[in-house]
Amino acid sequence: MKTTNQGPDVVFDELMHALEQVDPVEGVTPIDVLDLPDPLGRVFGHLVRKGWMTSVDLAAEMGLQEYQARQVAELMVRKGFLLKEARDDENQPATRPPVYRPYFVRMRKRDITL
Repeated sequence: MKTTNQGPDVVFDELMHALEQVDPVEGVTPIDVLDLPDPLGRVFGHLVRKGWMTSVDLAAEMGLQEYQARQVAELMVRKGFLLKEARDDENQPATRPPVYRPYFVRMRKRDITL
C-alpha cells in the first residue's frame, strides 16, 4: 500500500475514517474481505498474504508512523478483523511487540426470519 504522494497523516486519516464506517464483526469471512473499502482492503490483503504483522511491519507497509499503524491495528482488533497475540520472550517479558493476525471465521451466524 506504500503511497508516495500522500503523507502518513493523510493515509492514517483515510484508514481511520474507513474503519469507523465499518460495523464491528466477530471475525471475517473471505466475502467480507472482498467487500472492504480501500484502503482497508489493501491493508487486510497484506496481512492475509504474510499471515501476521507487527505494528512496525504495518507501518512500513502502509507508509505510516509506527504509533499510527498501532492505532489502526488496535481499531481493527476492536472491530473484529484482527487478533492480537503477545510474543513475549520467556527471559524478558513484554520485550517483543505483539503480532496482528487476520481473524477468519468459516461462516457468520445469520438471523433469518421465515
